[in-house]
Amino acid sequence: IDKTSPKVLDKNTKSYKKVKAKKQTLKIKFSENVKISSKNLKKILVKTSKGKKVSVKFAVKNNYLYMKIPKVTKKTKYYLIIPKNTVSDKLGNLLKSKTTLRYISV
Repeated sequence: IDKTSPKVLDKNTKSYKKVKAKKQTLKIKFSENVKISSKNLKKILVKTSKGKKVSVKFAVKNNYLYMKIPKVTKKTKYYLIIPKNTVSDKLGNLLKSKTTLRYISV
């Protein structure tokens, strides 16, 4: 029986990943296929470095979380915060810890 919880495979938890300031869709890769209920999708936050919430749209397919970001100004730092227990794999194993991914618009 699989008891391994899903993990975020992106490496931008400590440094900032550069993204274009115009509208685009970002892919966050997980270690295995994941499920996120609509209730839990609402718990996933995107905030600027000043604490202002950014409205984004999410979609889940296979082992990716797709995040459609709105147009933001250049040199804006923002964070994608995925709380623990919001993401599960097909067998119900939950994400064990909170993950914060860092982005900067260029």
